Amino acid sequence: MEKSSKIFKNKKVVARHSGLESFAEFNYTKSPKITEQATKKKKKKTSWIFLIINIAIVAGIFIYQFCFGETKPLSELFAERPYYRFFFISLGAIAFFYLLYAIGYSIMLKITTGKFNFWLGLQFAVVGKYWDSITPFGSGGQFAQIAHGIKKGVSQEDTTSIVVGKYMISMIAFVVLGIIALFIPMETFTSGIVIKVLAGVGVGINVLLTLFIWLVSINRKLCSVIVLGGIKLLHKIKIIKNYNRAVFKSMRFIKQYQKAFKYLIKKPWAVIGQLFICILEWLTLALVAYLIYLAFNFPNLSVGPVPIIAMSILCTFATSYFPIPGGSGMAEVSFAALFAKLFTDGTNFWALILWRVFTYYIFIIIGFIFTIGDSFVAKKEIKKKEQQNKEKEQA
Repeated sequence: MEKSSKIFKNKKVVARHSGLESFAEFNYTKSPKITEQATKKKKKKTSWIFLIINIAIVAGIFIYQFCFGETKPLSELFAERPYYRFFFISLGAIAFFYLLYAIGYSIMLKITTGKFNFWLGLQFAVVGKYWDSITPFGSGGQFAQIAHGIKKGVSQEDTTSIVVGKYMISMIAFVVLGIIALFIPMETFTSGIVIKVLAGVGVGINVLLTLFIWLVSINRKLCSVIVLGGIKLLHKIKIIKNYNRAVFKSMRFIKQYQKAFKYLIKKPWAVIGQLFICILEWLTLALVAYLIYLAFNFPNLSVGPVPIIAMSILCTFATSYFPIPGGSGMAEVSFAALFAKLFTDGTNFWALILWRVFTYYIFIIIGFIFTIGDSFVAKKEIKKKEQQNKEKEQA
């Protein structure tokens, strides 16, 4: 553990596996070598590489489905006049999802800063979903939200508490819905058992992850043994190359979670309200699959909303541990196989495209537009301040 002392110098943090005696002393906001700016370009490059891989995988699957599957030509599809209103309702569901997401973050802002800021809450929602969609395992959203909050004038401590607190509650809601969905009969669906098994693994992983997060938040000494032991092992087997950097980032991450947990336990009613909002968020996204089913099959319906919503949730779990952003490849294959009996007469391919557009690509499009716009506004403000400073100097 001698390497870690080079980073923290006189601090006693991370110095031993027996526990973090000076966890409270750990200044995780300062490091001359490890900053967000130092890795910003690298993260952007990695995100674009994964996005290109994502598009290539999806394009391959779509081409295969279109060429070798039973796919109805678009001219015939439009001639049959599907119920377009359900497509617009699907867009409305996504808007409602963003509304819920923004309200959730606005409540967290109210708890931590004392101010209810819906516009900033909406920005947190857009930024989070965008970076979750273009990073492996959906791991980039929280870090991007923290950086955005700091840029907008919220303190690092408050921003971290907002983002981490929301994430912790959302994970609980996700796991609860996944467990319930596992017990809903799926006889109507093709490959239902296979998806259930894969989803069961995903639920198990998320349960363990949720328990670990709460363990990290409650027990400092035990979590330090686990985290530091894991870093040391991964460093020995050459998976982690920069030991010092990994230690610093892990300790900062742990302390941020502990601060967020302290905020949460002081506001039980806010936590319950946030949990309700998070459940609605997940159900709203899952509802999109049923709305697409209505668009192609109404009024001749063979399945109700509950099984389709449940299977859509399980589909998300089945792809949650797939490393490609958005579970690309696995998500498309799962949907195409799972809903083959519901989208007949060559509509399965078009249903798959619409489902992915409404539940995945739309977040990338909205997030990309917002990122470009926000960057433009930021540059404009910088130029304005520079101009004002010049005028003051000349005066």
